[in-house]
Amino acid sequence: MTTSQARAWLVVVVTLVHSLQDVLVKAERSLLAILAMSLAAGCYEYDTVAASQPSVGTQLRISLSDDGTVGLRPLLGPSAEQLEGRVQQSDDSSITLGVTELVRRNGVPESWNGESVRLVRSQIARQEQRRFSPVHTAILAGILVGGTAVAAVATRSGDGTVAVPVQGPPQPGH
Repeated sequence: MTTSQARAWLVVVVTLVHSLQDVLVKAERSLLAILAMSLAAGCYEYDTVAASQPSVGTQLRISLSDDGTVGLRPLLGPSAEQLEGRVQQSDDSSITLGVTELVRRNGVPESWNGESVRLVRSQIARQEQRRFSPVHTAILAGILVGGTAVAAVATRSGDGTVAVPVQGPPQPGH
């Protein structure tokens, strides 16, 4: 690469960096809003937890054992497979859950309104705790911010206005 080619590439890179900086400065509020929404919504994941006594208020997803599906049929209906909700009470022998979602064996979720369901330990096959995932949230925020910046750069001309191609009326005979 010659010196003049290197200078030309340097000019292109500097121009792109300045354009990106200009766009980021102009879009600061939008980017901050996107970050705030990403953090507020956040990304959550479920981690399997030991069959211990979860604290009141903990968000759990409980997979029912076959005994649970059969024993809770009068309360939950047929083919219940999984419950999600907040722990209302917990001791050595049972967990009472304020159910917000029930999933049947066909995979279809049903919304509930926090109705209390008491589960004895033999009715629970697995319990998972909902936890905030800072890594996944940071990745989401980065993707949103990067996508916004790329879109802003791609749609702006050098003078800061939106570049929209305009077609004139069709020419006769063309």
